[in-house]
Amino acid sequence: MKRNSIIVTILLFVILTSCFHKGDKHIGEKVYDVNISMEKNEFVNIENTRKDYNAHSGNSFSSIDSIIQYGAGYVKKIDDSLKGYDVDIYLSAFIRELESPLEGGIAVSIFTPDGVKDWRVTAPKKNGFKPNEWCQIIDTIKYNHKLFENPNTEIKIFSVKPKGKDFLDVDDIKIKYVFHK
Repeated sequence: MKRNSIIVTILLFVILTSCFHKGDKHIGEKVYDVNISMEKNEFVNIENTRKDYNAHSGNSFSSIDSIIQYGAGYVKKIDDSLKGYDVDIYLSAFIRELESPLEGGIAVSIFTPDGVKDWRVTAPKKNGFKPNEWCQIIDTIKYNHKLFENPNTEIKIFSVKPKGKDFLDVDDIKIKYVFHK
């Protein structure tokens, strides 16, 4: 009987401690995961940029150039329940361009009815990029809650190619929003 109670105690301890996220988890954080599949049309700007061959995974990818400058992406509306929260955005995507130098990337922007409050483009380091090969971008972007005070604020994440003569291909975009106090 004593042995059973020890086993039950150990199991309860393991179960309870596994419920707590180790690391920098904040109390009351809200997490939203987005995986942009180029096979579906449920995200921003996929239909008019989708191509169906030689993708990083699956059958399709988003392809843009300096004429069609904005590709696949996602818009996260900041509703009232997220006001007062800072946000950490964990971003991963695979990109490919035929020629060097790399002239495109993934844009992260904060839009309000008053205009753009922040604009960043993340791309692989020059030494990590090889022409015509899929290259993974991994980045973390942190924003202070003060950027989200206006009503109708949105975080927009999408591929961008403002210049250059070749195409920027994008596939497997993963976004994790962690809102915390």
